Amino acid sequence: MADTKKTEEKEAPAPQKSSSLVNYIILATVMVLVPAGIAVALVLFVVQPRLAAPPATPQHEENAEEAFPAEAFTVDFDEAQANVMTDNPNAPAPLLTYAVSMVMTGGEAGSGGGGHGGGGEDARVKLIKGKQSFFTAMLGKLHRNRTRKELNDPQVQESILKQAKQEANVLLKKLFPEENMQVLEVMYTKYAIFDL
Repeated sequence: MADTKKTEEKEAPAPQKSSSLVNYIILATVMVLVPAGIAVALVLFVVQPRLAAPPATPQHEENAEEAFPAEAFTVDFDEAQANVMTDNPNAPAPLLTYAVSMVMTGGEAGSGGGGHGGGGEDARVKLIKGKQSFFTAMLGKLHRNRTRKELNDPQVQESILKQAKQEANVLLKKLFPEENMQVLEVMYTKYAIFDL
């Protein structure tokens, strides 16, 4: 009897070993398949929709055309510089170097500029370039007396550009009231802070 009990005890662990092997296989399969399924679901439902380009609709094309009318022109202003304020009066002040372009509308392409019309440059651009010092002074005033932290902040940069647009429109009305020109957008073409 004792022998039969020993053989039963020895036989009992054997099925547990095979079931534990099956359990390991099932656990390993689950550990591989569940993350793989989650990864596939993320790619299908999160990543691909974000990467897919929105379909081109006539409404989007109309909005793009409305942003800048066909008669719009661009005036590129010369590069300018402004000192950046520092907390340490003994340290040299960094230097902001920037260049601005303005997208404008209004006026007549053949008006102004002394009737030259040559050189491939729009007469309206020549008209604005003739008074560039007014715009340069206005832009300098907006960029002066600012800290590096302010000038590196994208919101402050956008604020400066909005102010420049408003003040440029005021300047246009004062300088060229008969031309009926308007600034549509002001943008940086160069913007860098250099330590001296």
